[in-house]
Amino acid sequence: MPEIAAGIPVRYVDVAAPWLSEIGGSSTGTRFEPAVVARVRLRYDDDKADLVTDEEYEAVLFPLTEPVDASRAIGVDYDDRDLRPEPHRPGAFRLTDAPIGTKAFWTRAERDLVDHLVRSRTMEISVNRSLKLFSRPGETPEAFGLRCDQAADEQSDQAIAALRDKYEAKAGKIQDQIAAAEDRVDVLEQDKKGRRSEELLSTAGTILGGLFGGKRGTKSLAKKVLGGLGGAAGRRSRSASAGERLDAAENKVAALQEDLADLETELAEEIGELDDAWTAKAAEITTMSVTLERTDVSVSQLVLAWVPIA
Repeated sequence: MPEIAAGIPVRYVDVAAPWLSEIGGSSTGTRFEPAVVARVRLRYDDDKADLVTDEEYEAVLFPLTEPVDASRAIGVDYDDRDLRPEPHRPGAFRLTDAPIGTKAFWTRAERDLVDHLVRSRTMEISVNRSLKLFSRPGETPEAFGLRCDQAADEQSDQAIAALRDKYEAKAGKIQDQIAAAEDRVDVLEQDKKGRRSEELLSTAGTILGGLFGGKRGTKSLAKKVLGGLGGAAGRRSRSASAGERLDAAENKVAALQEDLADLETELAEEIGELDDAWTAKAAEITTMSVTLERTDVSVSQLVLAWVPIA
């Protein structure tokens, strides 16, 4: 085995490792070639998104080159059982141009891997800027969309509630006017009935009384009848005037009721517009990339692993 820098753990990739063929190894290989296996902790954080989430990244650099090319790192999902302290079977070691025996090589490998991850790794999250909502790690697009819908419904309800004072005052004023107008109609209806009764009774009393109630001469009877008819005509005129006033009052009630209906229509339209606006905002979902800074990346494990090759 070539010399390895002090402090660097040495392992052998198990032939049963599920990612062995992915990096170019062979489960039947009897030659060993060096690789750098790294486990890295990544922290994605963003103040606006109120996001702080940690992720573990595992990768293999194979085959090794000088200088190290961290962009060729292959992401794998390994656990410690994939890295054995002893080889599965005896084999020969293949020499490499990479100076794995020097501390400087491993320092550069770690630094270059961190730089590569800072440049290339991002976390994509969903965002609705209108609602100031950001998806959580592991939250599906469907779940985030539902959360946006619920938030938009709450905002819409608050906006609709704000209309209450505006329309309540207007509606209350019209309703008071309708109540007053209806009271006026009731009064005029009673007045019209009273005048109509007076007209009928007074006419009947005058004319019939004149015809059948006395023993006066023809001239006096005619004067009385004519006088009675004149009085009846005056009463009919007053009754007609009362009817006109009643019609006007009833028309005013109808007009006020139309005003109230128009106000209700206006309110319904404004509520519909608000609801449509907030529904549209709920659908304004885009994606946002959360990037890494160097302080967000730390290498927790760096191992020289011998890979069995054909």
